[in-house]
Amino acid sequence: MLLSQDRSAAATPCNVASARALAETETFDLLISDLGLPDASGYRLMARKLAVQPLPGLASQRLFTSEEHLGELFQR
Repeated sequence: MLLSQDRSAAATPCNVASARALAETETFDLLISDLGLPDASGYRLMARKLAVQPLPGLASQRLFTSEEHLGELFQR
């Protein structure tokens, strides 16, 4: 990771539940979140953290190809 090369620490939870646990106990300089996390909205996670600790944030959304998007729809 580029952050590690710069002697920065990065937390990389894989879902909203573990991210919430980190957000409640840690402070951060920057918050980066995928909006489409598997167990909840990354947007709500960011809003919750920003309400208690103002900090810069970056939200991303994974882009699907047409085939991937159709596959997602039919799996639901």
